[in-house]
Amino acid sequence: MAQHIDLYRPELDIRREVPVWGRLALAVVASLLAGFMFWLAAAHEREQARQTLTEAETQHSRTAAQLQQLQGLWDAPEVAQAERRVEQAEARAATLEAARELLDTRLSRARQVSMTEPLLALARTHHESVWITAVRVDGRTPVLELTGRSLTPDALPNYIGSLQQAGFGLAGEAPALEAHTDNGHIAFQYRFGSAEEQP
Repeated sequence: MAQHIDLYRPELDIRREVPVWGRLALAVVASLLAGFMFWLAAAHEREQARQTLTEAETQHSRTAAQLQQLQGLWDAPEVAQAERRVEQAEARAATLEAARELLDTRLSRARQVSMTEPLLALARTHHESVWITAVRVDGRTPVLELTGRSLTPDALPNYIGSLQQAGFGLAGEAPALEAHTDNGHIAFQYRFGSAEEQP
């Protein structure tokens, strides 16, 4: 004959209804657990933010120290002396450039010798037995040259002497006189500067 054993125990029935206070307790525990989890997450984020801030402050301190070191090097006497040497070199270069420009200007003016005074001296000098047939002037070479004729041999030295007394000539240039007879007259050439023939 078959036997039936009843193993049911009401206190072991998990399907029984949970009392109200139990559900409240479970809700409170669940809320506490959720709050604790949120707190842990926030604490982790705060720790990461703190570490990031610490690293940024450390990097800032290093950068500030490097800048201070560079500023110290920049303010060093050697740097100041180097700057003064550079400024002095630039000033000397500017002075040399100005001197070069002045020299170029003076050389250019020297190549353009004024012929005003010699020509005025020529205009003021007159001798009735001497006449001028050609005048050659070149302020760039410079060249000053007279070609003429004299009626008598004695008139030419007197005329040349009068020219010299009037200031005819070029500074730094020695005069040269060439003369020969031509049909009873004295043909002459009185020259300062280049001995090239007139073109």
